[in-house]
Amino acid sequence: MRLSFSEKRALQKTIMTNLASLQGSDLSFQDKRRFQKEIQDAFAKLKEKLDIVDTGEPQMGPATMDDVNNVMPLLQHFIGASQLAAMGDGVRGEEGQFFKDKFIEIARTIDAMPKTYGQDGKGDDAMVYLHYFKGGSDWYITEKDQETEQAQAFGYAILNGDKQNAELGYISIEELTKLGVELDLYWSPKTLGEIKGTAPAQGKASGNENQRLSDLIAGKYNNEPPEGFLKILKEIIEEINDIEPVKPPTITYIETNQDKINSIMESALEEVFGRLWEKTSGFPPRPIETLSSPQPASDAVRIKNQDGDYGPPRKISIDIDDDFYGPTAFRAVIRAIEEARAGDTIEIKVNSNGGDTQSAQAIYVALLKTLAKTKAIIINAYSAGSIVAMACDEIEPTPFCSMMVHNASTFSGGKLGDLAGKATFLNDYFGEWYQQLYAGFLSDEELKDVIKGQDFWLKEPQIRERLKNWKPIRQRLQENGTIKAA
Repeated sequence: MRLSFSEKRALQKTIMTNLASLQGSDLSFQDKRRFQKEIQDAFAKLKEKLDIVDTGEPQMGPATMDDVNNVMPLLQHFIGASQLAAMGDGVRGEEGQFFKDKFIEIARTIDAMPKTYGQDGKGDDAMVYLHYFKGGSDWYITEKDQETEQAQAFGYAILNGDKQNAELGYISIEELTKLGVELDLYWSPKTLGEIKGTAPAQGKASGNENQRLSDLIAGKYNNEPPEGFLKILKEIIEEINDIEPVKPPTITYIETNQDKINSIMESALEEVFGRLWEKTSGFPPRPIETLSSPQPASDAVRIKNQDGDYGPPRKISIDIDDDFYGPTAFRAVIRAIEEARAGDTIEIKVNSNGGDTQSAQAIYVALLKTLAKTKAIIINAYSAGSIVAMACDEIEPTPFCSMMVHNASTFSGGKLGDLAGKATFLNDYFGEWYQQLYAGFLSDEELKDVIKGQDFWLKEPQIRERLKNWKPIRQRLQENGTIKAA
């Protein structure tokens, strides 16, 4: 019998609820200890059997940040940047282990799934390994692209819930993720026939034993006395003995082609580690270098591991202490932000008079997409410097810091009609961007005055007061659906 990830978590919650209820019962101390041990032992047997039925894979320990970082280059081709960012936030939260395990679970599925033509001729018996969705549309992926970039995966698309006109064909996962389509994190592989409704679900037990386990997962036995709950738990374990384990085609394929897979994996690992060694010249990585950075990269970007000298998570300190003079001004900074990993913390000290908005916008985009948690430490954040500060997840004012917000300045020449058109465009462009960027920090009336040309100068107390009503832009964009949270 297959349990989804959420069903496993619900089952664990049911067991923990019943263990907790023992403490408030009228049982003696000895009986409480006895029931606690027997329920824990029974649950261990149940988990073992369900794991065997579920995948047939060997037991694995909890995923670590090293595991997550190792699979991130693969996942970036299958999960959109905004969804990865939201999952990265989840890694740092109370459900951190859940998201670490989920990253690894998805990576294993992607690794094992066939490439294009790998299920050719199977028809409705072809396995669907990944499910993407947005609104009423669904994309079911049966084969990944031959290339690293997922421009031509293969699968079954149902657009706007129209199952009658659903069809098989090539699907660009790259395009889907750019359009905000999300990967279903709770998907369990199943046949195409199951999706279409032309084949029975695989790996399901029929009859009373399936219903009793479903009732257990749903918590319907939580009000049973300890002896009654333990009796039901043991009966369900015995019933599972009669359920024949179903191995997904992936596991069967792996067992049949183990030697071939081992050879491919050895070659792939040699190539990956060769590239990694070439890129970093060993571990820890060398400082990021660029010819276009206004400061030496080793001074502008400093990476420090928080758990000793080697392992993640890392603290990445960045100094923005020069003018924004063009789109390429801070390439080293942008590269450090883009290459930050889930679990990392980026601290940006902003001490700049501002400058070219294109340069600030390049950093702004990197901050929206990074997997790391970001913090701006304000010293003096003027003009374009305030744009960078407002794009971070957290803003920390320093003693006697200051900020200045104003509309963009530009110089232009040409025909009067061209100048008028450019002025209208820029006014609308910055008006819309600033409404999004400074929302909650500046009032609507203040934003209108900024667009009209007024400069707003703010001291430390004013900055601190305004931050009380401010929400980070990534949080706001997730809430209104501009970017998606997992």
